[in-house]
Amino acid sequence: MFSVPCSETLGNRLKYARNSGEIASKYLDDSMYLLRDQINRYAGANASKIGISLTETNVGVGQNTQPGAIFLADAYSSLIANGVFTVQWWNVHNGIGTPSTVAGQTDYNDFGLLSSGTCTSDGTVCEPPLNTPFAPYHALKLMSSFVHPGDHNSIQLADGELRETVEGFRRSGQLLGEARVLEVYAFELAPFPVPADTPALTPIPPAEFRVETSQQTERAPFLVDGDNDTRWIGVQDGSAMIAARFSEPRDVARIELQLAERSLMDYPRDLQIDAEDKAGRVRTCDLDRKSFVAAEGWLSTQRELWQARTDRLEQFVLSDRRKGK
Repeated sequence: MFSVPCSETLGNRLKYARNSGEIASKYLDDSMYLLRDQINRYAGANASKIGISLTETNVGVGQNTQPGAIFLADAYSSLIANGVFTVQWWNVHNGIGTPSTVAGQTDYNDFGLLSSGTCTSDGTVCEPPLNTPFAPYHALKLMSSFVHPGDHNSIQLADGELRETVEGFRRSGQLLGEARVLEVYAFELAPFPVPADTPALTPIPPAEFRVETSQQTERAPFLVDGDNDTRWIGVQDGSAMIAARFSEPRDVARIELQLAERSLMDYPRDLQIDAEDKAGRVRTCDLDRKSFVAAEGWLSTQRELWQARTDRLEQFVLSDRRKGK
């Protein structure tokens, strides 16, 4: 599988299309052609076996209104037509951002398909009730008119992908339980082990410090609200900064970053933590890289298992074309 984050790897052409409101498919054909050409050029003899998965996409304006719906329908159709075997919308639930009005409709700047039922920090604007579908949801629902669950199963079963995936889970040593209902496998995984020598610590209540961010300041409260399904979003180029400011000196022994289950592969690859005292002196804290290595090892195992399971929609679409459907 070749995994392509839309906002990073497909290049400036797609970024430009999103930011300007132009139809993304105008640029997707060229982008996908160039990507496939690079795979064929550098991946060797097995290049034809590498599928392309777009693992994160959304629109830069009108996320919850008509522009978001039009973008989703057009982008998904174009990507599938270009051989991408799966496209993932960011996100199911995300949370309210900076509201605006688009074509007479309230847009909540929420990157979710469904409403989180949240309000702005000042309480002046609130989303519809939890799980109310936004416009892109209805566009995604239309995709079922030509892409159906199970369309790819014959290929998946023929190449042993499902069997290898199930066996990989069983060999991982992480299973607490397993069940199967019809064609669906369900696995209960053991929690990630906490180091045995972790000392007892007392959490610092969010009310005792102020959170400041370099970007998306209106989402800063989501960082410490205790809900993993709300989030602060930073640009993934190393420039994002989060500051916790205390009214008086505090002894901070550990900073804990929690991830929602849907964010399994979306985590900081590197961090720098700076501590500043009352005199303004800044000290860069040493990070325990062993924890990063352990986490990366566990995540790599999960990544390999899930990559083995991904649907080969590209093969289905191409074979369906050859059949004239």
